Amino acid sequence: MNVFFQKVEHKSNSKILTFIRVFMIIGMTFFLFMAIFNHLDLYYLMWVFLLAAVLSLVDIIVSLINKADKNVVVLEIGYAFIWIFMLVLYVLI
Repeated sequence: MNVFFQKVEHKSNSKILTFIRVFMIIGMTFFLFMAIFNHLDLYYLMWVFLLAAVLSLVDIIVSLINKADKNVVVLEIGYAFIWIFMLVLYVLI
């Protein structure tokens, strides 16, 4: 059963990080709805990619503060690189 699920000790975030996380998710949904309502305007999608990249960077900082396992930190760094790569590709294209 541990093939698909791994046991991760999750420590709670501080209130300010939780507020930042909720604020960024609300911003991402707002920009996504704005992109949809403006006939899939790609300018708003750039902001969604940017907020997702920053949210991944916040996750890395939280993992480093909580002294998470090395594999978890490397995985979150990989997610952050993916979002940053998508943002750079979007801006260049």
